[in-house]
Amino acid sequence: DRCAEGHGQGVLTGFVDDEQVELAALNTGRVREVPGGPAHNTPDVCVLREELGRLRRLHIGPCGAVGSILLAHELGRNASLDDLVEQYGANLADNQLIRVNGEIMAIAMMVNTQHLAYRKDIFDELGLEPPTTYDEVLEVSAKLKEAGKTDYPLGAMTMSGWNLALEFINMYAGLGGTFFNEDGSPAVDNETGLKALETIKAATAYMDPEFLVSDSTYVQQQMQQGKIAFANLWASRAGAADNPDESTVVGKVYAAAAPAAAPGSAPVATLWWDGVVFASNMTDEQADARAVMASE
Repeated sequence: DRCAEGHGQGVLTGFVDDEQVELAALNTGRVREVPGGPAHNTPDVCVLREELGRLRRLHIGPCGAVGSILLAHELGRNASLDDLVEQYGANLADNQLIRVNGEIMAIAMMVNTQHLAYRKDIFDELGLEPPTTYDEVLEVSAKLKEAGKTDYPLGAMTMSGWNLALEFINMYAGLGGTFFNEDGSPAVDNETGLKALETIKAATAYMDPEFLVSDSTYVQQQMQQGKIAFANLWASRAGAADNPDESTVVGKVYAAAAPAAAPGSAPVATLWWDGVVFASNMTDEQADARAVMASE
């Protein structure tokens, strides 16, 4: 099974109490428990909650990311990699070394962001250009709906929880919103926040009515099955449209820049890194073996 953008079984383990598990859930997205296995629908953290008296075990997958490493660091669950990188990291570029307070805490392996994936054949047939702003997203969606070439014009990662929260963050930041006041209190309850919500809500008129269960896998499959004409989708997902074993639209899906939240504003996208983290309770032998693998 996969968690978020494809991270597998956990290697970072440690015991946390109920309060810390709740903190993890709040900080990493909506958690759906699966008996005896990892939870799903979290950004980069697979949470396995087993009854061990009043304790819980937190597993963080072999890939950490910008959305998970600080939580693990605060809980003391990931190890410093300074010595291992010095010993085994000759082939690593400096921009792969993720540092927290000066210590190397992860090794980045890839970057990911959202971009506009669209059915070029349909756009060309209807004389449409890929939208460059969300006003244009709505305009293009209306034309696609009228043409009826797909079940729904638009797909989006709007599942309740982390996916929808990230959609809001991307839109809010794209509109120039500030997340915190000078005293550290949240600063999203304002006109910019309302504009972000209104824009997202307007887009849902052109989506599958079940948009609150629409995560990246859902949108990927909509695109593969020819049910949607375009979506602001993770780069790591869009390529699946060309997998002949799964897709009915091979060669028809093209990419463009993520639309801006408004004319002249930033794209509605977030730049992420994915990489490997090491558990603080790993043995030296385990750490050495994984360091060799990570540096190759």
